[in-house]
Amino acid sequence: HRFSQMKQFRDSTVCHAACPPVTPPFTLQTPCHSLPRALTPSTLPAPKGPDPVEQPPRLPQPDIELAVLDAPVLARGVLSAFLLHLAEAGAFDPVWSDQIHTDWTRELHRLRPDIPVERIRQRRVEMERAFPVANVIASRDAREEVLAHCTTPPERKDAHVLATALSARAAVIVTDDSFRLTGVMAKLWHDTAVLSPDAWCLELLDRREDSVFAGAHAHRAGPGEGGLSLEAWLTLLRQPYVGLTRTAERLALQAERL
Repeated sequence: HRFSQMKQFRDSTVCHAACPPVTPPFTLQTPCHSLPRALTPSTLPAPKGPDPVEQPPRLPQPDIELAVLDAPVLARGVLSAFLLHLAEAGAFDPVWSDQIHTDWTRELHRLRPDIPVERIRQRRVEMERAFPVANVIASRDAREEVLAHCTTPPERKDAHVLATALSARAAVIVTDDSFRLTGVMAKLWHDTAVLSPDAWCLELLDRREDSVFAGAHAHRAGPGEGGLSLEAWLTLLRQPYVGLTRTAERLALQAERL
């Protein structure tokens, strides 16, 4: 698997896995204009050295649902690694945007200032390499439609996430309780759902069980978690900073597939 061999992402994931429990909702306390220049999309350098991965990146499939992965999800290393392993196994196709990248890099830097900026920057590069068409530019019409229904600063702050979902025609936005556009979405007559990571994984288990187990097996076998016993790995998924309690229970019912 291409994603399974993303060394820089694994490194940042392992580092973030040691983060003390963090429960949602997260709050972004650093304004966008104060984001370090090194974290902005325009300054991302090309990875050094040749790409050791020979397999082509996985392209989206027409019969697989698209899911926007919001910044609070991508900022949590173990959780985002687990979800992206599911995506690589074909359970769903991920969607994000430049602004979502900016938000999760800032949030991760706030939660873990000890992680080098270079490692965070390289993690984004590797994500885009593994899923080269996941990045979506929201259309002007979608942005205007969403902003027209936003009445508070928190709603306007999250408007770009919903605009990205509408532009990509994503089936779901995977986020946490900090997402403030549920009321706005009720006014737009669109079918995009808002789910927690745990709820989304349960939906995928009902629809694409084989892909979920394949992705979960790849995640457990990866260098970051490869030394863990099955029970220790399931315990990791249940941790508050991962938040996949019900998913872990479902996976444990067929432990032989892991």
